[in-house]
Amino acid sequence: MSYSFEKRLGAVRMYLDEGTLQNVALHAGVHPVTLCRWVQWYRTLPEQKTPCTYRKPWNRMPREQEQTIMLLKEREPGLTLRKARTLLQHKGFPISIKGIRAVWQRYSLIRTSFENLFSPLGRETHETCHALKHVQLLLERDQQATTLRRAARIINDLPSFPVAYEPVLRRIPERYLSLRRRLDRLEVDFLSIPKPVLYRKARNLRRAFEKKDLQYSSILAGILEMLALHWMRTPQKEIELYTILWARKGNSRDPVLNLALSFLAGTAYSELLDVKNARACVARCKRLLRSTHHAHIDLLVGDLWTFVTNYHQALKHYYRALSVIQDDNTRKEIKAKTALAAVIAGEYCEVQQRFVHNLRIRPHDQHYVTYELIQALHHLGQGQLSTATEHLHNCLGQSEQEQLRNYIYTTAMSFAAIDHALGKHREARATLRKYLPLMKKYDVQREYFSLQILLGASDVPQQFDDFPIFRLMRYVVKAHQTSRLMYYTKALRYAKTNGLTGFLHRFLLFYPRPVHLLLDKGKKPDLPKSLLRLPVFDRSLPVFHVKLLGSTILYRNHIYHKINLTPQENALLIALAMRFNTPSKVISMAELLKNFWPDSRNPTYRLTRVLGRLRRTLKLTRHHIVTVSQHASKRLVNRRFYITTDYDDCIRIFSEARAFARINEWSLAWRKYVEAFKLVRGAPCERMYDPWSEHTRRTILNKVEAELAHFTAMSRKFPAHQSVQAITHRISRIIASG
Repeated sequence: MSYSFEKRLGAVRMYLDEGTLQNVALHAGVHPVTLCRWVQWYRTLPEQKTPCTYRKPWNRMPREQEQTIMLLKEREPGLTLRKARTLLQHKGFPISIKGIRAVWQRYSLIRTSFENLFSPLGRETHETCHALKHVQLLLERDQQATTLRRAARIINDLPSFPVAYEPVLRRIPERYLSLRRRLDRLEVDFLSIPKPVLYRKARNLRRAFEKKDLQYSSILAGILEMLALHWMRTPQKEIELYTILWARKGNSRDPVLNLALSFLAGTAYSELLDVKNARACVARCKRLLRSTHHAHIDLLVGDLWTFVTNYHQALKHYYRALSVIQDDNTRKEIKAKTALAAVIAGEYCEVQQRFVHNLRIRPHDQHYVTYELIQALHHLGQGQLSTATEHLHNCLGQSEQEQLRNYIYTTAMSFAAIDHALGKHREARATLRKYLPLMKKYDVQREYFSLQILLGASDVPQQFDDFPIFRLMRYVVKAHQTSRLMYYTKALRYAKTNGLTGFLHRFLLFYPRPVHLLLDKGKKPDLPKSLLRLPVFDRSLPVFHVKLLGSTILYRNHIYHKINLTPQENALLIALAMRFNTPSKVISMAELLKNFWPDSRNPTYRLTRVLGRLRRTLKLTRHHIVTVSQHASKRLVNRRFYITTDYDDCIRIFSEARAFARINEWSLAWRKYVEAFKLVRGAPCERMYDPWSEHTRRTILNKVEAELAHFTAMSRKFPAHQSVQAITHRISRIIASG
């Protein structure tokens, strides 16, 4: 009876750790003599000069002949099986097509895995599995250089390295590995090393393969190099490398190779706004999809459509992939992508019902940043500005360096759209203007031109009219400039056709004139009702801005509003600004009474008096703040006004500063910190001693103190010590006084 390698190894370890021969043999279900032989085999194994790598089948051809067949494909990637058989027959080496295919598959020269599209790793076979188990055994005994070199010889001798044994490859130093195993190691470490380092290593490996005339391996290294460039957002270098690799590939019909190159080229062309070539890459991928019908190709084609900004087509492929793929982790990734595409397409109800509650993504999960962005865009499309702002803060706060470069444009545009929705046009333009140099530095042309159009610096370029997002912007801008509703109708129809309705909703916050014209005529603009209740569309809504970081200052509809409030009225105003700032927000009257008048005999009368004076000061009617009774409890409901604070602005600027620091944009981070600290004029809630005011003061000062510590640590990179000392001294004095 034969026993598996794992069973023998487990029994030997149990015996060496703590057991006796009889007990362990009884537990393993073997004879004690058998267990004794296993222990002797285990102890003598590291002394063997070359541990048994695998048991080669009896009908396997010699290794030299396999190398000859392998090198044919390596040196000519476009070589077909029939042509290879003809070449081998001319050399006096008769072999069937099936035999050639078997050799090429063992050496991972015929790739069939669409799940690991960009990976040079091979499939797991009996031979590689048996050899790598022996390598694991060697590495567990000790980590000496002799053992590492012996393990590396076994690994280098394998035809290909399987995906399942990635941890084994990580334990071998790169200097002991062959070129092909170094390429496999680079794929294993893809997510753990910085992308510029990955790009340099992949480029050096590609050049080393080219010197040895290993063309197929050089293409695989070039794909990893293109993938690193894709993450670094350098599309021009991507296209230059793609041209070299596509010519080197020749007439190869390898679907995995063609799909990988076409996908990366399509994303690069779309970044360069070359719509014609980008659509050609999409068409090539769709032809491969028709011939193979694989769910992961649907996923890649959907990703490619998002780069071309046609989210209607992307959703078709995402839904098709979601209906086939059963793996939980992959399904979670597809659901996140589908939800993001659906919210951009304006399918808010679908996102709410199908994805938001079912994703169950936690803060430390892989797709948490995407989830927060989905939530932010969803709430923004529903007109819930304060909730959208909170999710945007979380998106900036949790994103890593590579993620942030992808999401920074969307967060900047969303922040500016929220400002526009509240009528803060100057602040919105300032936000976009500050992000413009960053987009130019990263050479993301689509985002750069979009910001320029939003700022009014340029019209929509005619050569980009084939890009759906730019054509939609052209329709909206023309409708705003000419007041001709024909263009607005075209924009609605075009957005629905290309899945850009959600983007249209955000874009109309910058250009609201067509909506105003329709509302003035009593017509429906075909927008969500919650969006039409925003101040940018409903100009009768009052918008207040409370400066509470110091002495209280009030603005009504962006005009200074003189107030003369008692400390208690001031505390109530700040409480409303922090907890009652948007329509439909609710605050319990019991909580208000307990906070402000815990010992009063008639607290309801006092609340009525204070709230009445506050209404008159703010010029609000009884319809703006109403009292609602529900389940024997009374609550105040905000019906028709918005309140923002300078503390909200401060929190947003702090999150942007930290985000810039994480992508090593130190000068931008510095400016953001200085801008935020300028808003702090003094301690908040002075001479206010109710529990809410005390809690608000403590929370704000703790946040400012934490950001001051981060600013001080970051400021060591700059020589401007005098300004740092002045800011630190002023803020520290404010914190001490509070």
